[in-house]
Amino acid sequence: MTTLRWLRRAGLTGLAVALMAGGLAAPAHADERTLDTDGVKVDAVGFDFGDGSYQSNEMSQTGPVEWLVDENDLTPHLTGILHLAGVNNECARMRIDYYTSATTFLTTRYGGTVCAPDNGYNAWSVNLRPYTSNKIGKVKVSIEVQLPDGTYDIVGSDWSTLHTFIDTTVKVADSDGSGVWGIGFGSSGWSNGSPIGYGQIVWNLDGGQIRPHLSGNLHMESAAGDCVRMRIDYYSDDGPDAGTASDYITTVYGGTVCALDNSHHEWTVDRDDYSGTDIRHVRVSIEEQVTATTWTIIDSTYSYFGS
Repeated sequence: MTTLRWLRRAGLTGLAVALMAGGLAAPAHADERTLDTDGVKVDAVGFDFGDGSYQSNEMSQTGPVEWLVDENDLTPHLTGILHLAGVNNECARMRIDYYTSATTFLTTRYGGTVCAPDNGYNAWSVNLRPYTSNKIGKVKVSIEVQLPDGTYDIVGSDWSTLHTFIDTTVKVADSDGSGVWGIGFGSSGWSNGSPIGYGQIVWNLDGGQIRPHLSGNLHMESAAGDCVRMRIDYYSDDGPDAGTASDYITTVYGGTVCALDNSHHEWTVDRDDYSGTDIRHVRVSIEEQVTATTWTIIDSTYSYFGS
């Protein structure tokens, strides 16, 4: 007796069949973050993949592809519903082809095979994350149908592409923390001693190298004679010991700027000085010059590679 027939006789259908046939997704790593969430849908006669409900001979929603990252390792996580309708005794499985961002083929992974017991509407949950690499930039998600000779043929496909993660909430300002009134980093807008909006960090990922790119505006007002600079500390962890010496990588500094008087002064910040394979988060700070050779941090904020 086949596994599928045993499950049906035992009263286990739908989700149980999918989990046993296709395999449970591996437990998420404690340090994984989400870089991007995309959706795919495959619509072929009798065979559909997506999410939601089955309407007008197709799934009503796309099936999510969550792009997870741990340091520079990427894991596309596919979930959704594989639907077989009007295809009695036909068998199918999910297929994921992995590519670089330049569409160079890497490898292929498969879900478990499921079979339609009748010509009705039959659905199985899909939960697949079988491959991790620092080179993945695209995946092609397909439904394969099993042929009489036991081989498989693709009946439909859709693509998911990883988009660059951008943190648009980077601000160092008295209004957001314990900083100094009149000295801040954020957007070009300025009001009441603090930037109105945020700067950003574009978390570029290319060839396994992570390069955070900070941009925005540094402001000074009512700070005649004061000199400041931007400081970026790079860390390799965001767990319980985040920000400690054990996960510290390096520090880079922006150029020094000084206020000649108490009026409002503004400078553009554009820094992407450092890249690495294990950067997990950065601390963005403003430092004020105390003596010719010493500086003190007056306020900071954090940005993480993924949400």
